[in-house]
Amino acid sequence: MATLIDTSVLIEIERRRMRFSETHFSQDDLANISAITVSEILIGLHSAQTDEQRSHRQSFYDDLFESVQILSFDRIAAEVHSRIWFLMRSTGNTIGVNDTLIAATAIANQCALLTNNVREFARVPGLEVIQPTW
Repeated sequence: MATLIDTSVLIEIERRRMRFSETHFSQDDLANISAITVSEILIGLHSAQTDEQRSHRQSFYDDLFESVQILSFDRIAAEVHSRIWFLMRSTGNTIGVNDTLIAATAIANQCALLTNNVREFARVPGLEVIQPTW
């Protein structure tokens, strides 16, 4: 099964000063990230406190973008999103807006979600959630 890698995993890899292409997560030919995740991690680039931090993050992101496929939030993902948002809202069991979009992208593309945020994502109906092994 293909994997969608959540922002939380990418942040942890970057904090550990690793290159994505050198991790065991990159060995999967079916490794993907969502366009929502791209936006979230680029916010980290724009919020860098020093030139050194900005340079390190830019290098990490360049390596990442060469190593994974970026999945768009398209019509099918929007349909999935509307269903899971309604189900979660009707039960009072919501998660963050971006997390819901990422989950919908994973489900729409038949991907398991690799995340450090298992507690939140495990509440999404129909989403296979995997916690990384470090």
